[in-house]
Amino acid sequence: MAVVPEFRHHGIAQKLIDLCEKELKAVGATVIFCLILDDNTASIELFEKMGFEASDCVLYLSKRDNQEA
Repeated sequence: MAVVPEFRHHGIAQKLIDLCEKELKAVGATVIFCLILDDNTASIELFEKMGFEASDCVLYLSKRDNQEA
């Protein structure tokens, strides 16, 4: 999920997160998570503000054809 820069700070991301949570819960999801790069502090702060908690028990692995992927 992303909001283009000129539309940031208007609550759009928060509304999108709320909508996703409601739809996921409506189909029975009991755990909702997101992946955020550790240098994306704005997104981390937003998700924490919305009640999400960071966890160090998840390890993210990837295999990339190039470093720009």
